[in-house]
Amino acid sequence: MEFEPNQYFTNAYDPADINSIYEYSKNLIGKNLIQLCHKDIKLVDPDYESNKNVKQRSGIGFGDYLEKFYFGYKSNSKTYADFPLANLELKSAGVKEKQTAYYSVYVKKEPRLTLSTINNEKIVDEEFETSAFLKKNKNLLIIFWLHKPHNLNQHPIEKEVLSTYLFELKDKNYEIIKKDWEYIRNKIRNCKAHDLKNRETVNLESCGGETKPKYYKNFYNQIENCPLPAKNKRFAYTKNFWDSIIDDALN
Repeated sequence: MEFEPNQYFTNAYDPADINSIYEYSKNLIGKNLIQLCHKDIKLVDPDYESNKNVKQRSGIGFGDYLEKFYFGYKSNSKTYADFPLANLELKSAGVKEKQTAYYSVYVKKEPRLTLSTINNEKIVDEEFETSAFLKKNKNLLIIFWLHKPHNLNQHPIEKEVLSTYLFELKDKNYEIIKKDWEYIRNKIRNCKAHDLKNRETVNLESCGGETKPKYYKNFYNQIENCPLPAKNKRFAYTKNFWDSIIDDALN
């Protein structure tokens, strides 16, 4: 496992030191990517200068720009964390400002935080303490940016960063999510991956996944193929748990 810098890596932080990465992320607060990154960031979207609804263009998301131009590493879909030497995964999320009679609060833009893919064939032989899930998601650096729902022309590189938040899975949350993870794993062990649903667990759930179900081997029960095909879904933090993370980070 190695950290793979790209041409935009500047040695402004140590990719093997979780505190160094976190301190570097704080430079984002109150700014946007176009202010802090190499001018090449404008060239990725050929229509950047166009005054068009961004949703109608073929640009990439905030997280892709963040990885490539600010942190300067090659994005990957590996099972290990984005900063493997620091055991730290990078996430980004948009939040909206909600005005109340007395104060402003930030609320989620997405219903929950999605995490790594659930591999139906591999998870059946795993234990939580050494699982691919924990290796990738034990420590998260979450970059929160402001979503302005009425500004359809705002490009991802122009979005203001509100907060950078270091989340470590530990203590009570660790024990709850361990039980949630084991529930999901056991259901897959029993060849019921097709029957995984949201809201069956407390803090960690399964969601989304590939568009086409496929048959999967169950090595734990020595079954060549489970009788019904299933999607490889994704782990996600539930709505209530995700809301609690937002409250800790922003409110």
